[in-house]
Amino acid sequence: DYDETFASVMATKSFRTLLVIWNLDASHMMEHWDIKQAFVNAPLSQTLYMHPVAGFGMDGKVLRLKKALYGTKQAAREWQSFLKSKLVEIGGVPCLKDECVYIFREGDGWLYLSTHVDHLFPLFNPAGKCIRDKVFEHLSKSFVVEARGEVAWALSTKIERDANKGILKISQEEDIN
Repeated sequence: DYDETFASVMATKSFRTLLVIWNLDASHMMEHWDIKQAFVNAPLSQTLYMHPVAGFGMDGKVLRLKKALYGTKQAAREWQSFLKSKLVEIGGVPCLKDECVYIFREGDGWLYLSTHVDHLFPLFNPAGKCIRDKVFEHLSKSFVVEARGEVAWALSTKIERDANKGILKISQEEDIN
């Protein structure tokens, strides 16, 4: 039995808008972060039991899950709620038009953090580098975050940027990573 299973992902329009902002100024930076085993980091908000997998050595037992598990209907929503709580507690404000984009501001620095399940795409200006570092450090205390460098692949899209010429090339290709 479950009540809530819906988990949104960032809108394509939001991601394209962030790519345009990234391309407006050669000093803007956009990265790709990947959360390792995201769902199993999210605590469950309700009680959930399961039978162990056959051959696990616990035949006849019933297990209570403490964390979301891949394959359960609640997993994506639990992960999204957990990630949101982590981002909001350090000052992230969900965008009114897309709840999967968070806005951080400190002085002249800004960071837009778009989320797509377990992939995060921080976009920031030079003054926002300190915000980027703070967010990365904060998230790394709760789960494993892999910084993959400048965004090159996202949502089955290859992204190539020549910041010196102000050129951004986007093509739909199969991600080989």
